[in-house]
Amino acid sequence: MTDVSHDRNAAAPLAMTIFRSLTGVIVGLIVAVGSAYLFYRIAFAILLKMNDQIFVDFPTGFWVATLGYDLVAGLLGGLTAAWIAGRRPALHGVLVGIALVALTAWTWQTTATGEEPKWFFPGAMLVGLLGAAAGGALRAGLARRSRASPEAPSAN
Repeated sequence: MTDVSHDRNAAAPLAMTIFRSLTGVIVGLIVAVGSAYLFYRIAFAILLKMNDQIFVDFPTGFWVATLGYDLVAGLLGGLTAAWIAGRRPALHGVLVGIALVALTAWTWQTTATGEEPKWFFPGAMLVGLLGAAAGGALRAGLARRSRASPEAPSAN
């Protein structure tokens, strides 16, 4: 007779691991997109205040700064995904980066106006992927560092 209870016990941790991985990637993607949107809105408001116009031609510096925001947003998303997943942090960061590449490609196809520089969307895909991967790697490094550092000696 086969011991079925062993199989059920093994399935519970696997289901929780998958749940944490999926949740981590989804929440990481939300954090990345939300923070990129927030950074963009702040930059847009500053640009409008500087130019005192409703419609402006965005300077190249604006587009470069937007790529910087995308890098930071990807980093935050990858770090969040890796933290929630609790295991294999670099992989979870890369998964958020891949989702950002797909989302950016979709945005490029559906909303591009032709006013943005030709390099902007490919650059956004690259920095989003690199930022998210760096966020996962950062979490991996922080986890390794916390495991390696011995407890602080007590001051007796």
